[in-house]
Amino acid sequence: MITFLIIGAVGIVILLVSLILGDLAGAFSHFDAIGGEYISTAVIAAFIGALGFAGALALAVTGSTVWAIGAGCGAGILFGAGASWLTRALTRSGSSYTPSGSELVGAEAHVISPIPADGMGQIRLSTHGHLLTLNARSQIPVSAGERVWISGRLSPTAVEVSPVSAGE
Repeated sequence: MITFLIIGAVGIVILLVSLILGDLAGAFSHFDAIGGEYISTAVIAAFIGALGFAGALALAVTGSTVWAIGAGCGAGILFGAGASWLTRALTRSGSSYTPSGSELVGAEAHVISPIPADGMGQIRLSTHGHLLTLNARSQIPVSAGERVWISGRLSPTAVEVSPVSAGE
């Protein structure tokens, strides 16, 4: 039973190391034979941990090493597959939201590079959890750090702004 518990502990250690150092299996993901996106350090840790702990449990219940190995391998495959599915689901769960021009009009932003009179600078704003950096034009000069209102959209990457103090 001690052997199975040590195997389970090794799985936990692998998981803890991957949390600190990152996905170690990612370094080998360019080899198609390994599994690419299906194999990660979390999957390996889940398999080894489940194999060890389920094997120890099965050995304690049945007293048979053969049943313990079978139960450990079965649990390892189930937990490894679950970790693979969960890892891929979390990796692909990014947002595809793109703000439209009308949504930005009236939003408040901060100037990150000075905007000269009738020239271009840059602003940054947060909308729907996205941090956007846009080019900005103003009729009057606006220095970096000031707050501005977006008054119109010039292009997909440029807006017309006016200082908040001018609108208040």
